[in-house]
Amino acid sequence: MNAKWLIEHGVDPSDILEESASLETVGNAYFVRALHTDVLSLYRLVVINNFWHMPRCKAVFDHVFSVPSDRADNGGYTLEYVSVDSGLTSDVLELRLEREKKSLPNFLPNSPWAKKIKTLRDLHRWLFSENTAYASKRLTMKREAIDPTVAKSY
Repeated sequence: MNAKWLIEHGVDPSDILEESASLETVGNAYFVRALHTDVLSLYRLVVINNFWHMPRCKAVFDHVFSVPSDRADNGGYTLEYVSVDSGLTSDVLELRLEREKKSLPNFLPNSPWAKKIKTLRDLHRWLFSENTAYASKRLTMKREAIDPTVAKSY
């Protein structure tokens, strides 16, 4: 689901805030918070994602939106999650679900990642020093090839 679909189905474009800076889920949660919710004091958020990605998406967003920022008015967030069908073929879906199952434990509440990220500042540091989607060290690393069938799910 994207902004165009929402507009075509009656949502006023002025009610939609897009986030297009991210390259993956943690970045998506961080940039939504850094670019929109904290800046505009928006504390109610609906997160829409594919059903197969929702468990990891929820784990990441719950954590990112629970850590404090340096702002005095850092209110409590209310997040709602809506899962939608992805339309993936069964072979792609099977591989995607397997990949998600392996990745989810890395982001659950008691994971090393969640224990390390205690503030929005911690998240920023981790995102731009450890996450190889954003950290400059990615430029010196050999990238892991993605299975061509799994790549169809992106």
